[in-house]
Amino acid sequence: MKAANSDRFFGLMESLRVGQTLAAGLWDDLRGRYSEAHRSYHDLGHLDWMFAALDSTGESSDAIELAIWYHDAVYEPLAKDNEQQSAQLCEAQLGSVLSEAFLNQVVDLILATDPRGEVSISPEAELLVDIDLSILGAPAITYESYRLAVRDEYAEVPWEAFRVGRSKILKGFLEQAIYRTHFFRPLEERARTNLQREIDLLSLA
Repeated sequence: MKAANSDRFFGLMESLRVGQTLAAGLWDDLRGRYSEAHRSYHDLGHLDWMFAALDSTGESSDAIELAIWYHDAVYEPLAKDNEQQSAQLCEAQLGSVLSEAFLNQVVDLILATDPRGEVSISPEAELLVDIDLSILGAPAITYESYRLAVRDEYAEVPWEAFRVGRSKILKGFLEQAIYRTHFFRPLEERARTNLQREIDLLSLA
């Protein structure tokens, strides 16, 4: 199974007819971004997880693949515009070689992963968002690693502020159905259990 490796990336670039020199530069840039020291969760491992989730559905498209590669390309834990910045990076780096219509589709997909924005109702956007949130429905031991990694990324935030903010986010997920596609709805119950367990832990601290 291909994951977030160079073969997968260059295969996508070939499909998009991006030249080898440009593709090599993009790969080096993205690999560097996802390897930044402050990333404990939003790193290459996160991409591995997402591509594995995508592969498990049997559904894929060049637009979804490219959106996965770029959706967290810009990531600063305390910033509120990471998705917008990531979308703009994708446009800046590939705007000269991809069609405007295709690039707009990719940008819309990237922006759909912003939890503060309105999720597009397109089937591809719903699938991408479910893939991004699939970690919430992971087995408890995997979720625990995710939980600790998220806290590590926000290490500079005082505990009380983190506890309040994180609890609000998690409770927001529980106020509605987490998953929108039939591929990931089977994870709903486990995701809700994981989220409630974390909320309970935060309330005890």
